[in-house]
Amino acid sequence: MLLGARTAGHLRRASLPSGRRMMAAAYVPPHARGAAGGAAPSAAPPHAPAIAIAGEEGLAEYRLNVGMVVINASGLVFTARRVGNVAAGWQMPQGGIDPGEAPLAAALRELEEETCVKSVRVIGQVDRCARSAAALPAHPRLACRPRPAPSFAAACTHSPTSPPCTPSSRSWLAYDFPPEVRAKMYGEWAKYRGQAQKWFLLEFTGDESEVNLAVEHQEFDAWAWRPLEELPGLVVPFKRGVYDAVVAEFGPAIAARRAAAASGAPPQGA
Repeated sequence: MLLGARTAGHLRRASLPSGRRMMAAAYVPPHARGAAGGAAPSAAPPHAPAIAIAGEEGLAEYRLNVGMVVINASGLVFTARRVGNVAAGWQMPQGGIDPGEAPLAAALRELEEETCVKSVRVIGQVDRCARSAAALPAHPRLACRPRPAPSFAAACTHSPTSPPCTPSSRSWLAYDFPPEVRAKMYGEWAKYRGQAQKWFLLEFTGDESEVNLAVEHQEFDAWAWRPLEELPGLVVPFKRGVYDAVVAEFGPAIAARRAAAASGAPPQGA
């Protein structure tokens, strides 16, 4: 089998150890995204908005999860296509939070496990206290402190002038699994109504050769950089409400970075 990553616009191939069954993973260039290898944004049908969960009392029915908005120097967002789902399989990386694990630690771990990407810098988080302080785009030194187990929420600090986070302001963005998806779940997954997510904005600081989707437990088979606003039209319908909320939260900061990249000016908070 072969794995692939983009190098100077080409597919770089490398041999895998024998006995590993992994699919080739390819970069999808912009001109091909409406063809078989990629998907053009579609007009999103009506869908439920994201479920905002304040505090921890509403989390019992949801699997705790993190989502990662990874942007490059041009302000475009890393997207990947789920294995075997060409029609509506494009999304941003996401993954579960282990018991006792801080959300930020889970985000960095899941990103590396799914894509092999480690070269990132945290520049923001979907958090209602950060939004009220207007601190999210301008304070890249965000840090999260895990609270004592069994609590998996995180207290966030942004700057000395930011108001403290309170349980009611630490909202999780959640979505419910549709009935047809829940019907296929078993084991631990069967008890969950959906997933509750903390979303992080990360700046990719490495080289694209770092991206490798052909990992042992492969989830994606292709990847591409895209404008943030395209993503709700590409993801599966039951996640679109969360994606709409993420676009509303991070859109202004990412748009400012894209404008700065186009003008040659350094991005704010760099």
